[in-house]
Amino acid sequence: MEIKINSNNINNVKQKKQIENDNEILFWNVFHNKFLRCLIMHHINNTHEWVRYEDHNNIHFNNRKKFKDIISLDKMIRSKQYTLLKYKLESNEHIHITKFSSTYLFKAFNNNNNNNNNNNNKEEKEKTLIILKDILNLLLTKKRNQFETHDLTKDAISNDCIEALNILINEPYSIKVYPSTLGKAIKNCHPNTVSLLLDIQIKQFGKIIIPKKVKKYSIFLASKNKRYTEEMMNFILFGDLNLLISSASLSSSSTSSSRSSPSTSSTSSTSSPLSTSLSYSETSISPPLQLKSSRTFKDIAVSSIIVEESENKRFKKEDTVKEKEEYIKVQVEVEEEEYGQKEEEEEEEEEEEEEEEEEEEEEEEEEEEEEEEEEDNENKYTFIDFKTFYSLKSLKLKYKLMELGLISNNKNLTAGDFIELSIDFPFENLLFEFRVEIKYFSNHLNQTKKNEIEKRLDEIESIIDEFEKLKQLQKLIILQTKLIGLSKDYILKYGESINELHLDDGFHSLNDGSERSNLINLFRYIGLLGLHSTDHFLKLMKESMNDNKIKWYPILNCIKKENSNSNNNNSNSSNNNSNINELKPTKTTVSTSLNNSKKIFFISKKSEVDWFIECDNELIHSLVFEHICTDTFRIDSVELIEYIQLERANIKKANYKSLSEKYLKKSQIEGIDPRKQYRHNFKKAIQNCDIKSLEAIDKVGVKVVTTQERFLLPNTPISQINTLLDYLCTKSKFKSFCIESFERFCLELIEITNSCYSKDDGLSLLPKVLPLNEIFPLEDIQRLIVFTLLRSNFKLAQYLLKQTDSLGYIDLDGKTLPLFLFDNSPVIYHCHGSKDDIVDLINVLEILVTKFPNNDIIIKSFYRNLIQMKGVSIEQLEYVHQLFQKQQGKINYLSETGLFESFYYLHIRSIKFTFFILSIPNIEEILDFSPNEMYDCNFSFQSNNNNNNNDDGANINNNNLYDIKDYLKSNIFTYDFIFGRDEGGYFLNSFDNILDLLFNQLIFIPVNNLLNNNSNNNNNNNNSTFISIMLNSILEFCLTIKRVDLFFKYLEIIKNNENYKMKFVYTYNSPSKSILSTTTTLLKNCKQPIQDNQLYPNLKVCDDLLLPIPKMIKVFRLTPNVIQKAITIIEDVELVQKLIEYHFNEVQFHQTVFLSALWCGRIQDTARFIMNSYQVKLTCINVFSFTEDCDNLNYSKLFLTEFFEKVQYPENFEQLTIQLSFKVFREMLLGLLISYYQDEPLEYQKLINSNNNNNNNNNNNNNNNNNNNNNNNNNNNNNNNNNNNNNNNNNNNNNNNNNNNNNNNNNNNNINNSNNSPDLFNQLNQSYQKVKIHFKNGLYNRATEMAYNITKPGKYQQVIYLYDLFQRKEVQSFFDSLLKDDQMKEEKQSFEKEQLLKYNERHENIFNEPFIEGDIEQCELVLKHYPNRFKITQSAIAITIENNNIHIIKYYYDNSNPNLITNLKTDITLLNYLKMILKNHPDYKYILNYFCK
Repeated sequence: MEIKINSNNINNVKQKKQIENDNEILFWNVFHNKFLRCLIMHHINNTHEWVRYEDHNNIHFNNRKKFKDIISLDKMIRSKQYTLLKYKLESNEHIHITKFSSTYLFKAFNNNNNNNNNNNNKEEKEKTLIILKDILNLLLTKKRNQFETHDLTKDAISNDCIEALNILINEPYSIKVYPSTLGKAIKNCHPNTVSLLLDIQIKQFGKIIIPKKVKKYSIFLASKNKRYTEEMMNFILFGDLNLLISSASLSSSSTSSSRSSPSTSSTSSTSSPLSTSLSYSETSISPPLQLKSSRTFKDIAVSSIIVEESENKRFKKEDTVKEKEEYIKVQVEVEEEEYGQKEEEEEEEEEEEEEEEEEEEEEEEEEEEEEEEEEDNENKYTFIDFKTFYSLKSLKLKYKLMELGLISNNKNLTAGDFIELSIDFPFENLLFEFRVEIKYFSNHLNQTKKNEIEKRLDEIESIIDEFEKLKQLQKLIILQTKLIGLSKDYILKYGESINELHLDDGFHSLNDGSERSNLINLFRYIGLLGLHSTDHFLKLMKESMNDNKIKWYPILNCIKKENSNSNNNNSNSSNNNSNINELKPTKTTVSTSLNNSKKIFFISKKSEVDWFIECDNELIHSLVFEHICTDTFRIDSVELIEYIQLERANIKKANYKSLSEKYLKKSQIEGIDPRKQYRHNFKKAIQNCDIKSLEAIDKVGVKVVTTQERFLLPNTPISQINTLLDYLCTKSKFKSFCIESFERFCLELIEITNSCYSKDDGLSLLPKVLPLNEIFPLEDIQRLIVFTLLRSNFKLAQYLLKQTDSLGYIDLDGKTLPLFLFDNSPVIYHCHGSKDDIVDLINVLEILVTKFPNNDIIIKSFYRNLIQMKGVSIEQLEYVHQLFQKQQGKINYLSETGLFESFYYLHIRSIKFTFFILSIPNIEEILDFSPNEMYDCNFSFQSNNNNNNNDDGANINNNNLYDIKDYLKSNIFTYDFIFGRDEGGYFLNSFDNILDLLFNQLIFIPVNNLLNNNSNNNNNNNNSTFISIMLNSILEFCLTIKRVDLFFKYLEIIKNNENYKMKFVYTYNSPSKSILSTTTTLLKNCKQPIQDNQLYPNLKVCDDLLLPIPKMIKVFRLTPNVIQKAITIIEDVELVQKLIEYHFNEVQFHQTVFLSALWCGRIQDTARFIMNSYQVKLTCINVFSFTEDCDNLNYSKLFLTEFFEKVQYPENFEQLTIQLSFKVFREMLLGLLISYYQDEPLEYQKLINSNNNNNNNNNNNNNNNNNNNNNNNNNNNNNNNNNNNNNNNNNNNNNNNNNNNNNNNNNNNNINNSNNSPDLFNQLNQSYQKVKIHFKNGLYNRATEMAYNITKPGKYQQVIYLYDLFQRKEVQSFFDSLLKDDQMKEEKQSFEKEQLLKYNERHENIFNEPFIEGDIEQCELVLKHYPNRFKITQSAIAITIENNNIHIIKYYYDNSNPNLITNLKTDITLLNYLKMILKNHPDYKYILNYFCK
């Protein structure tokens, strides 16, 4: 056979290969071109407009981070960047690992396992699992010192990650599994995992170790197991190795427990776990250990079991609460809980508490109450809550828990919260329910009565006949509980009544099937319905029993249960438990069906109708009409419906007057809505495609109103649906459908179509041709169109419009639909739908515009729905506008566009515009005035009632309420402005142009208006904070979208406007004063700060002061968020320098930039630049970081490798911190005091009064001194009249000297006088102490925020007054003395601390701090740069073990470091101390041999 080869195909293949080769060559040519490659990478990194976000909430300044900058292990795992993480680990790149990293990794294992197990996912899951295992292995091999910083096996168990556990416990890692991990396994894992852990113990420790507290609280821990509660409890209670420990509380409670059922009696007694006979062969373990092993506990040898038992303690009355708390309280809710306490510490605490107790014998009664409270607290962690107990499925397990008394009975719970006694329960379940109620919810019964009930239950259990046994149990429960519902069900099920329950009616039913007994039972059932008062019912019953006209008919057989979930599959059918009790219906499954069922009156025979009509009895009629009025009346067939219609006249002849007046509303009997009467038959006929019944209902001639139940079930065959549609469309014309039923029916057809057919098939079950105008009135069609609009059923709306020939004009009844923009969330998508719904809505608009163009209101409504749907593209919007333009000559649909349209136009153009609008400060505060807390464009907000709006934007009111309606002008942000294109198809206005106008309209205009209003009202700067936040919002937005160019553009605009500089701050440690001599020339040439004397005409500052008085400058301040984002995003150091130059005179701005760089991880560029250019003091080598992509190790490496001279003497860090703190405080003090007095008017008034009092005292003293001097002068002159002039001159000189001395003394008195209260210096001292406390507490942690209130004349006068006061020499000396004394005091305390304990012996030093935290890398780095200066101390070891960081102790035991003063392995004293600590540890005492090699 010849094979012909098509030459055209060969040529096509050759051409394709040639094209691929050419493209390959071109690619590498471009790639190797350095200029082109850099240009391409530049645009990739800096072009942001092409990034399309689906939700404005997803816009974040940390988006699109470079892979090289991502170092956080946690972040890479959470974002599922497993391939990137694996590559970084293989390349041994630096990765930031935290103590939570292993938790994230183990959860990733679980999340991968919990994904859907469909075939499409299976391969992907397997690949992911392989990668995750590779990552774990790489972390253990290359990053183990960083990764194993805590108990990894316990973490894996806590997250039920068995795949990771198998890697950890086997070679080559063989990580220890400590005994306390069993508690985590019980709480989180499958019992097989517990079995595996016990196998591991045999392998690692040579024996099984079960901590006492794990045993004691095992049931409670199992009750908290969210996935395997029941399996774990069965494992604990019925396993060969009993994990449940017996205690006094359990044994005492078990004596009063109820008897177990026969099915559980054989397993009710359990032996002590210590006396359990077990056998085990240790040689049967063969590594590696896997969870797949099916080993049982009977294989475990007795000799290998150790149960940790504490001393047999008995708590006496005098034992205190604290003592018991230390002994028995277990905080199980805390994830990091450890079981076990140090015995030595417990004994010491017990002795101390006993001594205290002897001194407090008089408080014995009070302590007894506390003891009871403590017992309740112990029960909280010993017993399981009743809700968990009741949710268990196994009756055997429940009986066992009841027997052991492990159920916590909450006093606030009632039997009605849980217990449900149903006539349909099988015997075992009903017996259990009743026993639970008697045991836990029958406090009104004494023990004698409970014993009698238990005896009767034993008798019932001994009955052989299963039917009779169940019946007798039901009868006993009814007599005991008097439950009406159960009594009614008993009558319905057996046709019998319980005479003991109806003694008041005076009748006795023999329950023998006779007519009299049946009538008694019938009337008793009616009486239980509660339709009549007791007296009236008894009267009617006696009359009815004496009425010979009433003949018995089994009418009660018509009352049946209707289960709404009859079509659902039983969710519990997959139960694999072999216990017979679990194979029967449990209470949970039965009660679920009972809750979804109701009793209906089901008429299926004509004889039933005839009997009801002929029986003229009020009680019987009340039974039937009760079901009619409660919509539980059913008619089996349409024939019966017709029969009842014919006999309706006979029914009306009956005497219902008294009945209707006394028990039922007349309208419910005589005016029963026929549209509702047939609803169930109508629904049933459609579901079963019963054409005959539908024809009968159509003959009745009513529009049937249906319930919310479905017409068509999801599994209805398509052929059956087509047959039904054929009848409805051709013969019936949907005659019996009301418009609501028709809508529901069509929506179900659409739903089934979507589930059966692909979108590409173009098939639909909806009738292709259906003349709606002939079936429904025009008003109904219009109403249905409006409903589809409000409910977003656009596919149905599209179908209805196609089938409608005449729509009329829909005006929505003159109602205005709300136009919502956003709420507090903020949510902006108020019309929800998929991309297919958008296409359907566009099709609806196209039909409306072409077929019904005059319906402008409904077209506008659908159009508004379109533009606020998530995912609408610009191209789709442009297509709709082209449709509108075709009708522009006739009608303009967009003639009345407003804020709503402008908002969503901007949103469709770029979601970043939406993000900016919704990030405007205080934009959501106006929602407080909205009735539904949503911004409605049609709602007139109260905050705008007093505002006079103008074209330039309204003024913000006094409460700073911002209304976007006043600024986002629809005549500016039009469709043409936002989406207009030129001839080349490009937008006329770029993103930047639109953004510039948005900034101007939404920020600059309201800010300028506010400034103008303040200026006109002589209220300058009254809203400075609000204005600053508004302007900062522009800068923050530019940084969030990573437009650094726009950030500097608008920063320049703001800085150049003097009106925007609202902060009046003083300068002291600004960048201009902190430049290093080695910095760049550009920074040195920046201008120094100059105080604006025009702003402060009366402020005079001296230069030679002990304490600096603030020099005031006017600046615009960046918010902390803006600074943080700027430093995070700006990578170019030159731009960072530019940012500093803009704030060259601000207080500590360079320090703020430096800290921001450390917090956000910009260590290698920005932080290094600041340290090389400015004076930066370091008082530590670790800095806490807010970002995941940076860690302390990088900080330390930078400081130690490049700036070691700044951290060379860590022992001086504390002294340096004190000095720096007081240096800053000294420079800030006077400014802080001025601000303090401005904020505290009462303190300011006290200061003025004190100063005035001192001045008055000074004046009086001066006057007295002058008088005395004058008198002395006169006396001297009189006594020395004969003296010569020289003597007089001498006397005068002496007198003058005396006067001068007096004046000096007065001045000294002004400083030291403290006898008069309040005194000036006392007042200053009090203010100083308060400001100092605030400074130390961090209230002034950002000194750059210091600003004075000088906008009002009174406030400015305060500043002038305080300036003059603080520049006085005596005040300066006073504050200088206080500062020096405080500094000396703190330095002395620090020195004394150093004398008591040297720096290298403290556990707070730079080595022991990371040692205690288990940070091996940090410790090694410290030792490398500080050789022979640190050692491991005993206190550090104790705290490290307390923190469960044994790994670092093992590391330094195995790896001697020559840079340590003494090594752990060679320091015998330290090693013995370590062993002593480990000996008392509940877990680590089993690894003592590790430290003996």
